[in-house]
Amino acid sequence: MSTALATLEPQSLAEAEQFARRLSESSLMPQSLRGKPADVLVVMLTGRELGVSPLTALRSIHVVQGRPVLDAALIVALVKKSPACLYFQLVESTDQRATYETQRKGDPKPTTMSYTIEQAQKAGLTGKDNWKHHTAAMLRARASSALARAVYPDLVLNVLT
Repeated sequence: MSTALATLEPQSLAEAEQFARRLSESSLMPQSLRGKPADVLVVMLTGRELGVSPLTALRSIHVVQGRPVLDAALIVALVKKSPACLYFQLVESTDQRATYETQRKGDPKPTTMSYTIEQAQKAGLTGKDNWKHHTAAMLRARASSALARAVYPDLVLNVLT
């Protein structure tokens, strides 16, 4: 078996295009990517820029209004694996508020950030099903990704979250 197949990492643009075309035919692909090999390719290339495998990218990078958007879990994973991150931890999680704290190497003190249900309501988010059924998880996603973007913009390449 070739190394390329073992790692599922295309070695050329032609291989990436073929891989994207094939994956776009799968019923296991997110609905927004099915039958769209060019979008699959953009997601894979975005993942490559971030140092993640094509399949991780396809699970964790979503296309929203034509732009790649990183899943909050991917953002936190990218931050935590960096030597720049001394720690990144959840401080509080309820259906009212989520708070995270992190400290970047070289920064004199930690940075803390919260996201509240009031902020979500103001942004018009709480009417959506995922907010109705998974409020605490959605607050954690917002708080963690906002903190990561604020403290580690170089690690997430300012890709939207």
